[in-house]
Amino acid sequence: MTQQSVDVAIKADTRESGAIWWENAAVREAAYGNFAEARQTADAGLKLYPNSQGVQVEAALAYAMAGDTARPAENSGRTTLVRHRSTMA
Repeated sequence: MTQQSVDVAIKADTRESGAIWWENAAVREAAYGNFAEARQTADAGLKLYPNSQGVQVEAALAYAMAGDTARPAENSGRTTLVRHRSTMA
């Protein structure tokens, strides 16, 4: 189902939407304990549309849920900035 959604988004020239579908799937896989699949799916979303803040944040969440705490820091500085801002009081 996710692959079909991504394909439709790409055909409609909305690559960011397709990438967000991948990131939603990555978070879901991580929640079910499928950590390797979560990482691969998060990678696919970032590859499809790497400059989207929403895609970056969801990828960081999926990586963190999958236990890959180094990955979010490897992403662009914008993701790190968003993470820091959201944790400030």
